[in-house]
Amino acid sequence: MKIYAIWLLLAFCCPVCKLYGDFQCPSSSERRLRAKWFCQKYGLKEEDYACLFDTIGKAYQEKCSYQANILDPGQKYILNNRPNSFECENADRYQPFGLQHFSDQCVYLRSKCSEPGQVRYNEGSKTVDKSCRCNFAQGYAFVKAPKMPCFCTPSIEDCSCYLKRCPDSFIISSDYQCIHMNNKSFQPSCPGMNNQEKPREDTTLHKRDFHDHSFEDPTFHSGYIVICIAVFILIIGVISCYLGQNKMPSVCLKQISPPTKLKTFPETGSLTLTWASPVQDDFKIEFYKILYTSNEWKDTENISVKATQLSCTIPNVLPMKTYRFTISSCLKNVEGKPSIEHLFKSGGPLPPTQLTTMKDNGSLILTWTSPLQDLFEVDFYKIFYTSDEWNHTKHISVDVKKSSHEIPNILPMMTYRFKIASCLINFVGKPSLEHRFHSGDLKSN
Repeated sequence: MKIYAIWLLLAFCCPVCKLYGDFQCPSSSERRLRAKWFCQKYGLKEEDYACLFDTIGKAYQEKCSYQANILDPGQKYILNNRPNSFECENADRYQPFGLQHFSDQCVYLRSKCSEPGQVRYNEGSKTVDKSCRCNFAQGYAFVKAPKMPCFCTPSIEDCSCYLKRCPDSFIISSDYQCIHMNNKSFQPSCPGMNNQEKPREDTTLHKRDFHDHSFEDPTFHSGYIVICIAVFILIIGVISCYLGQNKMPSVCLKQISPPTKLKTFPETGSLTLTWASPVQDDFKIEFYKILYTSNEWKDTENISVKATQLSCTIPNVLPMKTYRFTISSCLKNVEGKPSIEHLFKSGGPLPPTQLTTMKDNGSLILTWTSPLQDLFEVDFYKIFYTSDEWNHTKHISVDVKKSSHEIPNILPMMTYRFKIASCLINFVGKPSLEHRFHSGDLKSN
């Protein structure tokens, strides 16, 4: 443990000395402090601080002797004897407004379109952010409809994607609708994947990994050498102190607790998942991430909801599947450990009950009671019947709104057997219990 702590502190010290040995312009968060320190040495205004690339000296220069003009959007400054405006060449950055201070690059990074299911729609420009779309060719669609129907801008709206379920023989169109794969007349309003704009290469003129040092302050290098030595001596002193007391500092990474008490409630055509929020004393939860599967985690789907929500809807639930759920508490850039797995077996649509039969002028009327469905919306009923103990079977499809149907051509002295099942478009549910009727009798057994 002691040796580990020594290497840890030395590993911190070495990059600090290296950082101050090779000068780079300060970041936006460091700019104000740097400007105040650098300009006040010469009695100049910190508002006029500039750190720009000198195209003549091929190095970065610091100055406090110029006044900035307001540039057009998409422009930055370079130093060519004097500060001049220059188009931002870096394809990873953009700037939608005019600068009012000296800057050597456009201020915003363009979006990456790298979240699950996202692809680039438009590369953007030096004044406009990149736009993204969901990869409909792989079954993805927007979680929340964007302002524009075909694409989304991550810097101003939520562009999350999810795997959308369509019925069998249906596919997702470029405008994220489920259409039949044989539908040739459908005209989507959004372009296909082949019409994506090709990405531009980064044509950045100047890179920041230079080794020239062009400073107006001749004491810069010696000053930072003194700082490095002082930091090194301080760290050695801290190590000695801890070793002398035979104890080392420890770092405790506290886990982000997941939600608990996951429950599922079936509704017609969908499933509602609920949970209890965890007790978090040290973290402010930004959102919850639900991960679920219907094939033992071979394929997964995820849904993100705000931390204020304690439920979500799982759409397009399939029959006879075992759904598995986990949920995680998430910070802005950190995902906590998932909850204990919660299972839900979807089963199938319930069959009708209380089958009865009545003779009617050589025909037979079969009646039944419609079941109460809690998850699936039945599309039709299918009646199965036989007169030879199921060696040969006939079947009839009946509208779901009906509760009776006529069985024609009844033969005398035969024992008829009936079953009825609730059906979805592509699924036949479990049939009811067998009901028998002997045609030589006046009523059913």
